[in-house]
Amino acid sequence: MFFRGNKGNEIVYNSILNEIKNSSASNHIFTIDYDKNSSLNDIYERADCIWLFSEYEGFGLPLLEAQVNGIPVVCSDLKIFKEILDNDTAVIVSGNNEQTAKRINDFLENEAEQAEIIKKGYLNSSRYSWKLFASKVLDVYLRC
Repeated sequence: MFFRGNKGNEIVYNSILNEIKNSSASNHIFTIDYDKNSSLNDIYERADCIWLFSEYEGFGLPLLEAQVNGIPVVCSDLKIFKEILDNDTAVIVSGNNEQTAKRINDFLENEAEQAEIIKKGYLNSSRYSWKLFASKVLDVYLRC
């Protein structure tokens, strides 16, 4: 398992590294340093699955980016995620850590479910585009 992202908050980052170090799976968990020169293709080309377990998100753009790139999505049970992901286009988990871990494990062992999530993800992501976004933002400004 690879974790990728910006260190942002050193305290949180070091806490995560400590959790990894103390995990029984520590030999299978790695971090990838943030690289400002990485393109989205660089980020997604090596991914088999994207996990986003945020407690708060304004939108959830990485989920749509993953879907556009044919990467299955597993995410937390946030209202905004359920709004943008449509029905059955991702694995949305809630509950305790053991339930979440079991659901993720079951998903990773089920190639048919992964293929279905990828297929539905492509369809879901096609509902969004920068052109449509720009048009909607322009409409808001024109009404003001």
